[in-house]
Amino acid sequence: MKNQNKEARCSFCSKPKSEANLLISGIDGYICDSCVDQAHLILHDEQNQSNQKSSKKPAHFQAKVLKPQDLKRHLDAYVVGQDETKKYFLLLYIIITKESCSLFKRMILRLKNQM
Repeated sequence: MKNQNKEARCSFCSKPKSEANLLISGIDGYICDSCVDQAHLILHDEQNQSNQKSSKKPAHFQAKVLKPQDLKRHLDAYVVGQDETKKYFLLLYIIITKESCSLFKRMILRLKNQM
């Protein structure tokens, strides 16, 4: 059985609550303010190093978007008949392509605004 009279301690540096300015409790442990500060500095350094490594601009992903006429020719080469189905497929392709472009543009704008 655990001793209930033990003073809470930081799970990282073992500093007792009486020596810490602030002791934050978690589900299974505690962390003091100085360990939080240290963790913040480590994260900041890691992010800076990561940003320096990825300073080269990555090549943008360019998906090949077919024109509906080219896609129809491709379908005609492999699918015999079913013209009505091909029309619906082409219409769906056009809608998805335009929606995807709009979605990606919005995502890129959001990312640029966050930087």
